[in-house]
Amino acid sequence: MIVQKILIFSASIGNGHNQAAKALSEEFEKSPVVICQALKLKELEINNQL
Repeated sequence: MIVQKILIFSASIGNGHNQAAKALSEEFEKSPVVICQALKLKELEINNQL
């Protein structure tokens, strides 16, 4: 079985970007062959990960 990896980036620059990323991540995770993670760009900047 091949596992698909999905990474979603979002930013707090308007109405609902983070909510949309979370909703997409939750839907992708329903599949047994998907690993998905949603990251907020602001959190990456704070943690110096960009």
